[in-house]
Amino acid sequence: MKDKKIIVGSIFGVVVIALLVVTLFFFANKTQTKQAVSTDNPTDIVLDFYGDWSNAVQSTSTNPYQEGLAKTPILSKTLRDRLLATPENPEIDPVLCQNIPPTKVSSRTIIEEADTIQILVMSKEPIQTGQAVFMLSRLDDGWYIDDILCAQGESGTPGEFSFAHEGGLFKSVSDQSLPDQEYWSILYIQDAKMYTARLLFTADSMCTNLAGTEAVCNPDQFTETKVQVRGEMSENGVTVQQLSFN
Repeated sequence: MKDKKIIVGSIFGVVVIALLVVTLFFFANKTQTKQAVSTDNPTDIVLDFYGDWSNAVQSTSTNPYQEGLAKTPILSKTLRDRLLATPENPEIDPVLCQNIPPTKVSSRTIIEEADTIQILVMSKEPIQTGQAVFMLSRLDDGWYIDDILCAQGESGTPGEFSFAHEGGLFKSVSDQSLPDQEYWSILYIQDAKMYTARLLFTADSMCTNLAGTEAVCNPDQFTETKVQVRGEMSENGVTVQQLSFN
């Protein structure tokens, strides 16, 4: 009987130790893989990271990878892995989305929802058409950069064709020195690539609001949000026939 108690006690002890090891491993692994977040304003998060990366790209003594920026905890693991796998000296920088670092940039919030935000960062130099789209996700009480996509700038080829896309409505500036040169554009995905297109409005352009009411479009009343656009694409942009707010 005594030997039986010893055996049972030994088995119980082994089980307890095994459970402790599994529990410790689970919590240690969970702690290691927990996504870091920032409670800063999402635009500040984006511009701070973009600025640090741009400065490192322009440095003559270091680069973003030597600075460890590709391993920044506030980036998602998927994004960190993709940046680390980027070939040396790529034609288009994977964060700046330019082949030459811009001297000045502006940002626009394209889509803002409860748990996701898309922020567009573009150069103020008209000749630099590349645009970086930062996708932020909410986790707990903060935000992290989930992905960075490069938009191709103004899209369109000579000759008109039908245009029907859902995307983010945002305001662009054709000449940063002339504030009255602002116009509305749409950021959309086509063939797994991101593009932007200028929107052209006429007296026949009809808009449908969230309540389903249709009226002639009044761009002065627009806000940056998600929309569906139908129209005709030309080399100048999309002549809007129908725009619906989502």
